[in-house]
Amino acid sequence: MEYHVALLVGLALLIISILKAYRMIDGSSWPETNGEIVKSTTWTGVRRTVWPDIQYRYQVDGNEYTGSTISLGGLLGSFGHYEWVYDLIKEYPVGARVMVF
Repeated sequence: MEYHVALLVGLALLIISILKAYRMIDGSSWPETNGEIVKSTTWTGVRRTVWPDIQYRYQVDGNEYTGSTISLGGLLGSFGHYEWVYDLIKEYPVGARVMVF
């Protein structure tokens, strides 16, 4: 029984990795535009895990949009170590200019 659970977890992780890789390859052909960080803070989730909350705005063809995806591959941090979250907040302060794809 334990073998089956481990196999299912491994299979699920493989599928997630393949989907993220496809998304990154697909995104490499997207057009780019300038954006501005409008929110850069943290939020605390279940079991006191800390996550970044970064939002930006940008314009395409005269229409304004907002987004919060800062990495096509997803954010990976070390469980229990939140320095990466605070480093990300420092890297994207409110008012910073960024490229949006």
